[in-house]
Amino acid sequence: MEISLSEAANNIHDGLRYTFTIDEQEYVAKTRLIMDTLIANGNSVYKFKNYWAKKDVDYQGINVMLRSKDGFIYEVQFHTPMSYYVKGEKTHKYYEIIRSETSTAEEKAEASKKQAEEYKQIPIPKGVEEISY
Repeated sequence: MEISLSEAANNIHDGLRYTFTIDEQEYVAKTRLIMDTLIANGNSVYKFKNYWAKKDVDYQGINVMLRSKDGFIYEVQFHTPMSYYVKGEKTHKYYEIIRSETSTAEEKAEASKKQAEEYKQIPIPKGVEEISY
């Protein structure tokens, strides 16, 4: 399927990404405070994904697509220091294997298994499953 350059650009919503790392004990309160502040300042939620609440997903964090007052869509991620470390340092190599068109099914399965093992080590902040927007 071919699409124009303009259409392709319009489908890139994480070209601008902000990432917050918040201590596990303050995660719920500070995530809500940041989200409420962004909304109060004219941003609207385009997509909200609380992966902490999804039991069938290994990734741990909250990813939000926001639309600015001017209509620009950007991404904000909320992590604990541990979830950010696991995402970036411990599992990114597995993520690349899983997404690669040249990886075999066996390589993808092994990478998925290793990635899941790493994500299971992350402590889940108390009450995080209840955050939604």
